[in-house]
Amino acid sequence: VISGMTWQEFFRVRIAEPLGMRSTTFNLIGLNRNPNVAGGARSTAEDYARFLTMLLQGGIWFGKHILSEQAVSQIEQDQAATSTIAVTPYTAVVSLLPSTSRARPGLGMWREETDPSTGILLIASCPGTYGFTPWIDHRLNLVGVLSMEYDLAKAAYAIMRVRQLVPQAIAAGLRFKDVPTTSWAFAAVTDLSARGLVTGYEDGKFHPDNAVTRAEYAKLVCTALGVEPDTVTSDPFRDVSAAHWASGYVAAAVRKGWLTGYPGGVFEPENPVSTAEVLAAIARSQSWNDTATLPYADVQSDYWAYAFIEACFTRGIIRNPDPGIESGGKLNPEGHCTRAQACVLLSRLLSLQS
Repeated sequence: VISGMTWQEFFRVRIAEPLGMRSTTFNLIGLNRNPNVAGGARSTAEDYARFLTMLLQGGIWFGKHILSEQAVSQIEQDQAATSTIAVTPYTAVVSLLPSTSRARPGLGMWREETDPSTGILLIASCPGTYGFTPWIDHRLNLVGVLSMEYDLAKAAYAIMRVRQLVPQAIAAGLRFKDVPTTSWAFAAVTDLSARGLVTGYEDGKFHPDNAVTRAEYAKLVCTALGVEPDTVTSDPFRDVSAAHWASGYVAAAVRKGWLTGYPGGVFEPENPVSTAEVLAAIARSQSWNDTATLPYADVQSDYWAYAFIEACFTRGIIRNPDPGIESGGKLNPEGHCTRAQACVLLSRLLSLQS
């Protein structure tokens, strides 16, 4: 109504075309009538996977906001919470579903599994007709769509088995004993490990909560973005000799303008890299200059990295809420960036690029 477009036209212009959903409609092709929105869309597995991926990424598709984070959050909220209904002269408190119900309705989806301590949505699905079953797994950072033509009984069994086997298959390839499939950073650590960008320690662990040093991050951001280390013949900094194991990566990251040194000609390679420095390097590497209103109480407009954090927020590198990255509406930009956090932030960047 506000846009002046019909629903069908609005959906096509604002959602379907930006996502490349070429085979999705609320009407049968060739029929000119009001769409039955409540009846659901007619779509393909490929199209629907694009839509689910956008939701998984907080409403972002290749760096562009298709839906706001607030809209995605509203879609994922429990729509059957306890409500108060007043009918004069009586008032009743009712629950549309028992509080013990495992599956709760979101907006157009089912909240299948939530974190019991935080209530954060882990798995959502929206089953359709004839065994068409899309789902989102926030924990494993994946989406799935099963489109089947079997009778409903066979389809239900096949769907159940596939959804059981996917996490098992991922867990079978688990690389690090201290990053289980239930870890908030599992998908990102697995992603960067599979790309050969990060490795574990001799004890078979990843130590995800260890701080990343500035030298380590120089190497990580360069290798992630395909930048070879510079050939170093002289000391890049007073505290980074040409013989330092990361001198070539430090020199390359500084030459690119992604990282900078400190007054006095030092780089402090063994100091932990801050979250702000990590985000600044990401934004600089992509020449981003997007602006946004940041939701973090501890990042003020006069902060040195404000513009870089703005750009990363706009592109979905950081989000709100963003468990594991921010806490209680605070980003802690001067805090040490952990190995898990660095993996999540760079994995999101690589996902945008691909």
